[in-house]
This record gives sequence, structure tokens and C-alpha cells, in this order.
Amino acid sequence: MTGSLSRPGVRCRGRSLSTDSLRKALAWAGLQPDGEFVLKPVDSAGSDGVRFCSSPAEIRAAWQHLHQVPNAMGGSNERLVLQERLRGTQYVVNSVSGPTPSDLTRHTVTEIWADHRTGHRYDRLDLLPVTGIIPRMLSRYAASVLNVLGVRTGPAHTELMCVPRRGPVLIETGARPEGSYDPAAMREATGSDHVRDAVYATLTGRPALVADRRPQRFVTKVSLVAPHDGTLDRRLLQTLLTLPTVRGHVGALTPGAPVVRTVDLLTSRGG
Repeated sequence: MTGSLSRPGVRCRGRSLSTDSLRKALAWAGLQPDGEFVLKPVDSAGSDGVRFCSSPAEIRAAWQHLHQVPNAMGGSNERLVLQERLRGTQYVVNSVSGPTPSDLTRHTVTEIWADHRTGHRYDRLDLLPVTGIIPRMLSRYAASVLNVLGVRTGPAHTELMCVPRRGPVLIETGARPEGSYDPAAMREATGSDHVRDAVYATLTGRPALVADRRPQRFVTKVSLVAPHDGTLDRRLLQTLLTLPTVRGHVGALTPGAPVVRTVDLLTSRGG
């Protein structure tokens, strides 16, 4: 979503530039106080096309690799985003929004996940309790972002990073449910899921199934990362899926299916 996050009390996203010009990208990078950057498509998904750069030569090489090539969303990378590389702990905040009886907007956080990655490659997401200092801080910040962006009804999926000495900084917000999860496993663990929460809020005007929540269990979503090309082994796959701690999965896990080396979320076989 787009909108101004410059009003007092709301920290904007990290410094960034959207451009179709390599010359402008290099000039902008030369003015920044830090020399580490992320170059990525304007519209893509699953870390497709994300490149880390720490010199003009690396920015130029990454630009030539990405500019005007097809991306994961079926478009062409006419414009790229160059932004400062943030260092910190990343989180995902899922929420649903709806009007109060006085016609104000109420944002209810339904899930907060600690996002663990290796570079830009997904590793795992750990579900956090919504109480505690950090979850409360993230919830307030996400609500302020949703207010500024004008989200009044329905689900939202917000990615943040807690940067030392800066606090939470917005990475992105989508007015949509979370993209990759097993609804049945989430309902077993918490009593609901993001899609169900969104439908409930739309039908009833109440933003969450708070009364239906079960005591939270420890939940983690692990991405299946392949270190090299190969195939899915039938016996190992059966062993994995019958573990008592595995309650569901996403992605087609077919024995014997080919697997390519994981470089981003799109090349992960599932989780």
C-alpha cells in the first residue's frame, strides 16, 4: 500500500528510492550515510529478485541482472527499489480492522510472528504471545501505520523490523490476509486463522474472534530449504509428515518430485 508515513509519531520505512534509472540509483546511494543497500523489484513476492549491495559496482551488477526482466508476479521490472539495508529482528503482524459503534476504526492484532531468515532466505516464523513489551509495541506501531494508510476494514499483513536505537521500522503492509499458511493447523493451535478472522469481521462488524481463542501453544512455521537440487525422498518425507509435532504443511510434497536449490521463498518446496 502507499501513503504518507511522515506525520509526527509514526516512523516511516527505511530510506528508499524507486526509480527506472541506474544513474539516479547510483547518485542516491552516494548520498546515503551507510553503504549497505537492498535492491529489489517494485512489484514481486517471496524475496524474488532481492539483492544485497555494498558498493556502486554491486548495485550496477544487480541492476543489470534485474532491470526489465520478468518477475514472480508476471510483470516486468521496469522500476526497481533501492533502500537502506536494515539490521535488526524482523516481525510479521497480522490484523483485522473494523468500525466501532461510534464509527471509529479499531485494529485488532490476531498474530505476531518473529521472522528468522538467513540473508533474504526464509528459515522459520515463531508465533509470539500478543502480550509483553515487544508485542504491545509492535501492535501499537502497526495500528498507527494502518491508520495513516487509511485501512478501515478487513485483514492486513504488516512486516516490521526492530532496529537498535531506532525501534520498529516499516518494511511493507498489504491489505490482505497472510499468504502462506495452513488454516486447519492454525485453528488447532489458536482457535482461529487470519482468513476466518477477516470473514468474521466483515460479516459481524466485530474485528476478531476473541472469545473463541484457545490458550496459545508454541507454533513455528519452518520453510523447507534444499541445499542442492534433488528429489523428495519417499521414506524421509513420510517420517517428517508423521511426526507428532507436525500439524500441517503448505506446498505440494509429492514423493519423487524434483527439488531445486532454495534461494528464496519461491524455490522453497513448502513448509
